[in-house]
Amino acid sequence: MPWLLALSPGQLAGGLLLYMASLKRIPAGRAALLGLLELVLGPIWVWLFDGEKPGQPHFAGRRHRDRRRRGKRVAGFAASPLAKNRT
Repeated sequence: MPWLLALSPGQLAGGLLLYMASLKRIPAGRAALLGLLELVLGPIWVWLFDGEKPGQPHFAGRRHRDRRRRGKRVAGFAASPLAKNRT
């Protein structure tokens, strides 16, 4: 079990070291895109290689969040009070 605890920090550190080494060789825009791709593709890798799928509580929480956002938009509360004062 101790090897499992060392696995995650090792993978994270290795990936970040490779990312920092590549920053010298690629343009900033591509580096930013590469960083964002990790966030987008992370759940897809878990689904493909581990077979993990979101459960019903996940989708129920998402529906609840979306309903609240739509309700606020319809009621006119989407913009923050600070944004309304700026002209």
